[in-house]
Amino acid sequence: MPASVRRHPRGWLVFAASAVACALVAATVFFIATRNPGNAPAVAQTVTLVPSTTPGPNPFTETVASGTPGAATPTVLAKSAALRKTLPTDRDTHLLVATGTIPGLYGGSSQLHVCDPPKLVNYLKAHQDKAAAWAGVEGIEPAGIGAFVATLTPVLLNSDTLVGNHGYQDGKALPHPTVLQAGTAVLVDATGTPRVQCNCGNPLTPPVLLDLGTATTTGPAWPGYSPAAVTVIKPGTASARLTLVDVANGTTYQAGPGSDTVLWAAASVDTAQPTPWTSTITTSSDGRAWTKASAIHGESVYQLAYGNGIWLAAASRPWETGRTTPPTQLFESTDLRSWSQVASLADHVSGLSYGSGTWVATGYSVSTGNGTLAWQSTDATHWGVAATTLGEGGPGLQHLAALGHGNGQWLGVVADPAPPAATFAAALPAPLDWTSTSTDGRTWKKPVPLPGKATGAAVAYGAGTWLVAENKWVPGSPGTNQASVALSRDGTTWAVDPATGIGTNSFTAAGYGNGTWMAATIPSPGSGSGGTAMDSATFFTSTDAKKWSAAATLPHSVQALAFGTVQAALQTTPAPSPSGTDSPPASGTASPAPGVGSALANGNYSMAVAPEVSCHASTLNGAVLTVGTDTSTLVTTSGTRFTGQVVRQGSSGFTIEQVTTADSSGKVLGIKLEGSTVADGSLSGEGHAGRGAVQGPGAGQAQPDCHFTFTAAPTHAAPVPPAGPSPTASPTPPPSPSASPAGSCTPRTVLGVVNAHQPASKALTVSPQDIRCSGSWIAAGVNDQANRAQYTVLLHRVNGIWTRVDRQGACTANQVPPEIRQLACNSN
Repeated sequence: MPASVRRHPRGWLVFAASAVACALVAATVFFIATRNPGNAPAVAQTVTLVPSTTPGPNPFTETVASGTPGAATPTVLAKSAALRKTLPTDRDTHLLVATGTIPGLYGGSSQLHVCDPPKLVNYLKAHQDKAAAWAGVEGIEPAGIGAFVATLTPVLLNSDTLVGNHGYQDGKALPHPTVLQAGTAVLVDATGTPRVQCNCGNPLTPPVLLDLGTATTTGPAWPGYSPAAVTVIKPGTASARLTLVDVANGTTYQAGPGSDTVLWAAASVDTAQPTPWTSTITTSSDGRAWTKASAIHGESVYQLAYGNGIWLAAASRPWETGRTTPPTQLFESTDLRSWSQVASLADHVSGLSYGSGTWVATGYSVSTGNGTLAWQSTDATHWGVAATTLGEGGPGLQHLAALGHGNGQWLGVVADPAPPAATFAAALPAPLDWTSTSTDGRTWKKPVPLPGKATGAAVAYGAGTWLVAENKWVPGSPGTNQASVALSRDGTTWAVDPATGIGTNSFTAAGYGNGTWMAATIPSPGSGSGGTAMDSATFFTSTDAKKWSAAATLPHSVQALAFGTVQAALQTTPAPSPSGTDSPPASGTASPAPGVGSALANGNYSMAVAPEVSCHASTLNGAVLTVGTDTSTLVTTSGTRFTGQVVRQGSSGFTIEQVTTADSSGKVLGIKLEGSTVADGSLSGEGHAGRGAVQGPGAGQAQPDCHFTFTAAPTHAAPVPPAGPSPTASPTPPPSPSASPAGSCTPRTVLGVVNAHQPASKALTVSPQDIRCSGSWIAAGVNDQANRAQYTVLLHRVNGIWTRVDRQGACTANQVPPEIRQLACNSN
């Protein structure tokens, strides 16, 4: 938080080091109740009751609430009631006391923002008299309003909550204790403390504790209001992300400050290109304008899902014969720009979804070609088989071919993995597909038939409704497709709608977000498309899931679609034009995808490796990689030498395959690196290592037994100095801020360096708001979720390599630039 942001103690007191909460460093929290002398309950006073649909008296601003998430579902209401039963009760005031960072305390919507922080800031900038009063309540300077609001997270109250409210009257902020009804949108700080009421802009502070049973109330009481059910919030340990409950379906997810962006993401593949194909990830805020965000090289992404703050893609290379790696790879991203492989599954995944704190993937056995399989994971990295059969009485050979989560349950479409051609006849007496539901992802109910005698291509849940996008093949010369949607409120009783507007297109993916249904389709082979059914994709949108309108067309087929959040606004390049080539910028030169730089350059690179499992890949840390025109060598710190080949993909992507000399048993250690260049010329990506028999050049013939992430910085002939400043080093002037390497001031850079010296940990997170950069220096706050701790790290780039340095030594030697000195030197 900038120095201009000064928070004064009120009610609950948050005392932090000078680096403050937005940097997530050294926040020590004290819970102090404001009471009368002698620890007696506060005297009775008037309390205002404010329903969620009204701003209350004397609003500070016009409403800055946004979106309409709707009423909480019964599942969410039940979860909130269960949470309240676990809360302690203040012995004097009988209020329920909750810590602000308890997972599930607050609600929200993973599909839209419930509050518009920039609108609040702009309004106050235009009304300086109100800005001064508003800032005074929050204990900051008016000039610091924008910085302060940028640290707040939009949430929905899941319980009636007592707050210290402040209305605007006669040029002043007047305090009045208020109970806000559950469902009210508020902005909370990093400790989970409410700071702003969104539908009126009123600043909020921790309340004075009082006994609502004896207090006088004013304002309308809503159905179900009870003083005994009112909650008061005390600050929790500052955290960059809060775990919220989606009020639409009960799913938990993580959210951060208002810079988060909600987006559609689609995965497309150009099947006209030689295999292995590359999947392109494109994004859109409205389904009409799509932009290229990234690419996953050498993989065909056929499932895409969002949950708990991450995006997960399931991909494979089914066209490769003799492939030794498992047929399904799982890739993870938080920003849709960079992807890391986090797991491999030995069987085919055809459904992927997140809900109730768990990832569930469904599919079928590759070895047998049939039989239902379901996997579960809580971290998207470690997976276990959860189910192998469906409920009794279902169809024969089958698998869960599509999967969704909503209102506390999973729903899958049960399909035959290889139906005979005759089943495409329109007059079959039995349906082709069924649906099955599960509340835990392990035990699945008896399948029920889908009406319409069609094949379910995708599952989505939104606005209290399940949708299965169906395709039915109508024989003819040529044949064509008949699209429809099956709709259900409970996942058991279905009604079919013809999906007006889709025409003869075939569904490939569907989803719900921001109050809109979205579907991706391909043209039917008999629709006069002039090519195969996989040569383009058309997006359709609908507000009721029945009447659809075309929104946009991409030149390649879209196999997966999802809606979710990225932690910062994407800076993306245009999506492929209808011609199938990337649209060049005005200068006529190709524009690289975000986060990538020029093509892979020849030269030497120093590698930093973060293995996710303990294996010989750890010996690659500090290895020197030499890249030639089409060959490469890699020499480890122990002198082991690898040789291999380089394959360049597009403007920045690459694959490097290397092996060592075979040992006496004929086995080799093979290394395969896949990734892209970043804007400062460094390399970043995924790697595999394994031992196998020599069958030709490259690591593809080695059986992989571990995978890792890597970064590789360009090196020079001069030796790299040791990390950290020398105790006797004379102070050197800090670099100019303009000299900061482009693209390096990111959470990814920080975590890459921190994890390079230890096993990669998903418990370590860095928020973009917690980073300060100047030239070749980076200071950042790191949140260690596993140990419930926060600390600050200082990085220095020397000869192209980022290293972690001793903060105390650098600060004492006056080497830290003044732009980042407060965070680097005045925090824990």
